[in-house]
Amino acid sequence: MTTPRVVCMGEALIDLLATDPDGRTWRAVPGGAPYNAAVAAGRLGAPTTFLGVLSDDQFGDMLRSHLAASLVDHAHCPTTSEPTTVALVAHGADGDFTFHVAGTTTTSSRVNDLHLPSDVGILHVSGSVSMVIEPVASRFEGLLAAAQHRALIHVDANPRPRIIARDRYLRRFNHWLGIADVLKISTDDIEWMSPGADAVETARHWVTPADDDDDTHRPGVILLTRGAQGATVIREDQVIDVPAPKVDVVDTVGAGDSFAGAVLAALAAHHIASRDALDRLDGHWWRTAATYAAKAASIACTRAGADPPRRGELT
Repeated sequence: MTTPRVVCMGEALIDLLATDPDGRTWRAVPGGAPYNAAVAAGRLGAPTTFLGVLSDDQFGDMLRSHLAASLVDHAHCPTTSEPTTVALVAHGADGDFTFHVAGTTTTSSRVNDLHLPSDVGILHVSGSVSMVIEPVASRFEGLLAAAQHRALIHVDANPRPRIIARDRYLRRFNHWLGIADVLKISTDDIEWMSPGADAVETARHWVTPADDDDDTHRPGVILLTRGAQGATVIREDQVIDVPAPKVDVVDTVGAGDSFAGAVLAALAAHHIASRDALDRLDGHWWRTAATYAAKAASIACTRAGADPPRRGELT
């Protein structure tokens, strides 16, 4: 049986990490939430494709080399002469990004040249940048809708308050809920989306039909990440908590993407590429997969920038 292909769709960018408190020195590293998830899945052995616009500048070359070294295909990525998108990460900040996107790869019209690979089995998107900035967001949402009945859909909520206002984000998020088979979301995400709400109860509401006749599409499983407290797997009839390994944290940049990539790799390894196959998974499988993903995220936290682990580090 052929292992299903993981396709991670969205932005690739360069994270500029401040290496001193005064911000006088910066280190450039590959980044972008869907890009990082692709790197994580590829490093963990899944057949993986990244789908996004790449520049012909030096940063674009860095992004391509990083994908290749992580065994991620990028043959479907159109090339533009527009500069690579940059995100500034302040010294000591954990995920506090300032994005510079206007006139860059993220907003390039070359997004219209993106097409899903014919062998897509699992499609991953992130709500971070490309899925919320027009006009490119409409193209990505069109591709997402086109894949709904031919691939398993994995959505990482991952809102960026510096990019989009809450009410505009929630309108998009509610649309994704009607497409996603698996939703990954953090407690911080839910707190921003609905201040004061109980994260587990909110997630349970999203997976539970309103009544017996409710045929609205809902996620089959929600993966709620809780930082140092681990993660919770939430299904209509199950809530499963898994702990996070204790590590010395350097920063949390890319930790959530590493978690997502590990889940994508686990789904691919077990040939889970349809909603029917997803719904047949039991609690033991999800506990094992979430524990695996939490370990991947914890390893990423021990490194500066988004640097997901390789398969040998998780054995």
